[in-house]
Amino acid sequence: GRIEKIDLEIHQESGYGLYTYTNTYTGEYVGKKEVSGFQDYPIIPLGQAIGAYSFHLRVTDQQGQVTTLDRNINVEVSDGNNPGHQHDEH
Repeated sequence: GRIEKIDLEIHQESGYGLYTYTNTYTGEYVGKKEVSGFQDYPIIPLGQAIGAYSFHLRVTDQQGQVTTLDRNINVEVSDGNNPGHQHDEH
């Protein structure tokens, strides 16, 4: 079906801060069949970045069907040899 809305939730589960982000995206996404490379995501503030996060993405189509993506992400101090984050496999 065609997209009605996209919901994004990010919750910090452990670490230095208590970062939480929730947003419902509509606008340019409504009516599209697909979105290639979803780019509307927040930047986690520098002082709160290190820690474990849960990431939840829900896409609801115009018929009310929901597709979800849930991931756990660990943001670590980078030693210059790794990207500084780990996440569930795709």
